[in-house]
Amino acid sequence: MIVMRKNSYFILGLLTVLASIIMACGSSIRFEVGASSDFDSSKIYGVKMLWNSSMAVNDVAVSRNGKYLVAVNNTGVYYFSSDNSKPKWWYVNSTEDFLTVRISANGKYVVVGTSQGYIRYFNDSTARVGEQLNATWSSIDLGDAVWKGTLDMSDNGESLW
Repeated sequence: MIVMRKNSYFILGLLTVLASIIMACGSSIRFEVGASSDFDSSKIYGVKMLWNSSMAVNDVAVSRNGKYLVAVNNTGVYYFSSDNSKPKWWYVNSTEDFLTVRISANGKYVVVGTSQGYIRYFNDSTARVGEQLNATWSSIDLGDAVWKGTLDMSDNGESLW
């Protein structure tokens, strides 16, 4: 049952982000979802939108426990608690475009990649509040943009690749 609850939070977080993106696009997009004939309808859980935000995003990451999500765009990094549409903390750097983001399973660690070729790492993310002036750790210039899909983090936040 605990696994189902964690999966439900993860799915709920993804659906919330997807709904936000669709609302921001303003276009009519049609999604059709179907279940296989062996689907057990007694295990259906209700889904409701918790909140939405109309900000543009380049990438989104949701913690495995579903309690935290991080969105990045051309202006900054925005860390949210799943129960509030206002960022818990944010990091803005006008000289960087943030292209990709990953979050640890428990939401405590965040790593982002920029179009200018840097990786920024934030620890203690669940305890941070308000504007962040610096990342915990920053890489050297990697020579090229850190594109979406080229950055990952271990579940415990201790390893990047």
